[in-house]
Amino acid sequence: MAERFTFKVDYAPNGMPIVNEEEMFDYIAYCTDLDVEKVKAVDEAMTAYLTKLGLAGEHEAP
Repeated sequence: MAERFTFKVDYAPNGMPIVNEEEMFDYIAYCTDLDVEKVKAVDEAMTAYLTKLGLAGEHEAP
């Protein structure tokens, strides 16, 4: 039986989730069989792309 991997998610007063980045990267690596460095590289690439499009940053929950 596979072990379960969990991490805690807190919520800001506006309803947005607050997640520890390191725990999130570990979880994604666990679920995808990728190593954490590859997950971080994808995150950095997506952040750079969204920044280029002007879509990166803090956003309010609807």
